[in-house]
Amino acid sequence: RTLVTVDERLRLFNTSYLDLVLLHGPKSEIHPYPRSEYHAIARRNAWKALTKIFIETDKLKAIGVSNWSPRHIQQLLDDSDSQSTIRPAVNQIEFHPLLQRNETVTWCIDRGIAVQAYGSGGGRQSEG
Repeated sequence: RTLVTVDERLRLFNTSYLDLVLLHGPKSEIHPYPRSEYHAIARRNAWKALTKIFIETDKLKAIGVSNWSPRHIQQLLDDSDSQSTIRPAVNQIEFHPLLQRNETVTWCIDRGIAVQAYGSGGGRQSEG
């Protein structure tokens, strides 16, 4: 499914490559708990597919992850069965004054993974 999605985006954007593709942590209605073994397998399989496209084609210039914890990334790096010698170039996480994930930022930087922060657009609404 990953290759199909990449090819669909290339056609949609009318381009031959994408600068960066981020893999969001897979979710499932069947297995709603992110710590389940199902999610670890889904993350590994999706990353392996994305890595394969990155290595074997010129369609992707960089690959990364979005909202992954250090534990999730470390599982990929420890997986000797995968092509995950390719580290994520980026981990995009929610980070702003009300939600600071300094441990995740430090962990990623120490391993050469860039951190891209985003902030929730919701904010507080004033009454009146």
